[in-house]
Amino acid sequence: MSVDRFEYVIHKRPNYELASTSVWAGGGAGVMLFTGTILQNPQIGAAALPLFGGMAAYRGYQAYKQHLRNRTFSPDENVEFISYKELKKLARPDALWMGKGFAWTPTQAQRLYDEFLRNPQSMQNIDVSDSTSAEGAFWLHSMGDGERNIYRNIKSFESHTLIRGTTGAGKTKQIIIIIAQLLMRKNEPTIVIDPKNDEDLRESMRRICELEGRPFLYFNPAFPEESVRIDVLKNWARVTQLSDRIKAILPSGGDSETFSNIIWNVINAIASCMVLVGEQPSIVALRKNMNQETMDELIARAIEKHASNIEKDWKDYYSAFANRNYGKSVEPRIQRVLSLIDFYKEVISIKKANLDIEELINVRLHNREHLQKLIASLFPTLSMLSSGGLDELLSPVPDPEDPRPIINTKQVVDTRACLWLGLDSLSDGTVGGMIGSIILSDLTSVAGSRYNFEGGGDFNINLVVDESSETINPPMIQLLNKSRGAGFRNFLLTQTLSDFVVKLGSQEMADQVLGNINNEVVLRVKDTKTAEHFAEGLPEVMVKRMGTQYQANVGHNPVTEIGGRYGETMQEEYLPIIPAWALRILPDFHYYGNFAGGSLIKGRLPLLKD
Repeated sequence: MSVDRFEYVIHKRPNYELASTSVWAGGGAGVMLFTGTILQNPQIGAAALPLFGGMAAYRGYQAYKQHLRNRTFSPDENVEFISYKELKKLARPDALWMGKGFAWTPTQAQRLYDEFLRNPQSMQNIDVSDSTSAEGAFWLHSMGDGERNIYRNIKSFESHTLIRGTTGAGKTKQIIIIIAQLLMRKNEPTIVIDPKNDEDLRESMRRICELEGRPFLYFNPAFPEESVRIDVLKNWARVTQLSDRIKAILPSGGDSETFSNIIWNVINAIASCMVLVGEQPSIVALRKNMNQETMDELIARAIEKHASNIEKDWKDYYSAFANRNYGKSVEPRIQRVLSLIDFYKEVISIKKANLDIEELINVRLHNREHLQKLIASLFPTLSMLSSGGLDELLSPVPDPEDPRPIINTKQVVDTRACLWLGLDSLSDGTVGGMIGSIILSDLTSVAGSRYNFEGGGDFNINLVVDESSETINPPMIQLLNKSRGAGFRNFLLTQTLSDFVVKLGSQEMADQVLGNINNEVVLRVKDTKTAEHFAEGLPEVMVKRMGTQYQANVGHNPVTEIGGRYGETMQEEYLPIIPAWALRILPDFHYYGNFAGGSLIKGRLPLLKD
């Protein structure tokens, strides 16, 4: 269809060209018959035959093109299966195959509005007695001039991708096609976080890893005996990153934000003192050190270590404090801690202070009621991540009798491994969300390390987060914002935009997520705000509408005083190139895509079969 401003062509209409083709073909045959039988001079017919034949061919071609435009995409064509071998033939090293479809241009928008206004009954199946009919507006996929294989440059996915769709629209089936192509890239690690433990997704990934000869790492708290163990606090460049990781799983917003900042200081002080005395922080270790008795021991050891670092003969100076009397009711253990605290304040801190030790001392000597409140707020969170078998999964300790491998996210990245993380959120959404959040925070640290110390690395990292609203957190926003320089390709799946708002606590933070994503794929969505957000982010285009006017006039003499008028008018109006209502009636597995640079696609994806 031409986009000439002054031309208006109806996309779907009766195929008048077919009748014209028949006339020219019949006329040619008639001329040959007439000149050959009646005039007895077939040379005349032969001379005219090229004209009739040429016009019949020309109009026939036009009729064929109109036939293609009139053809409606059938529900029977919708469910298409593709084998892994076929998918591998379609895969390209420079691009991802995104199914079949066509570019969505102002031409397709004009056709859509024409179909909506001229043929509204096509928008749905009007046979309400047919319970087996497929759902969705399949006619949307007939707005193009046929299908082609859709390829998007692999580099465009480094600016991250958001896939939205309601339950059952086909998000998981679509991401399986994408993950399969990512797994073919053997030099790139792929990490999939799946809160709901989707069996199809997991087994598809496992099967493809087997076909590609790649190891498949499996984590699932619901099946700890089969799961790898992940040290979620292994990777850090500064101890403050560990505090950020714990803070990320605490409630945020309002008064809780202020309180979580206080807890951040406590965690940072404990973790710093653990590092000072040569211990590796872990969730289990942090939980243990929240106990007052264990905290006292950590303070004492930290002071001794710090003193030995700055004063070789520190014990000689300390001897004067060791015998201080703090009262008969004070236990020897507490008396030792108090004497070391006095020794630090009066001697060591003057030579060289340690702010982490001082912070932990302040926590220890603080109002006991306030300390208990701090512990009461943090302890349950740490307990949920270190009980019921999670202590071994998230805070692993090498054990020769335990065959389950111990891994960390940096190791997964460096070895180009494939890791599937099931969070079992259906059984326990709170703990599942915490595990996902802390692993995303860990990956943010890995991205920072690659960016700062490895120049971004020489290979890409593929991260897929299903039901991303359950695990999204501020570190994940940082990952979206800055991880492109570290080689990350992030794929986030969700149902509605409101899910982000609820999880993050504000519309502003949800907008930060969306502002860092350049590729949007939208399957059928039922949420109005989600549909409108996508549509409003696209340009409006000029849509033509043809109007007709009829007028008849009859005077006193109906024979001589009669007249009429017929007129056509063309109106222009700016409308969304993809209206929000079109997103709410998409069939399963169909999508609209807005890719980096403003490329609009209408596509559909097949199902990967065994």
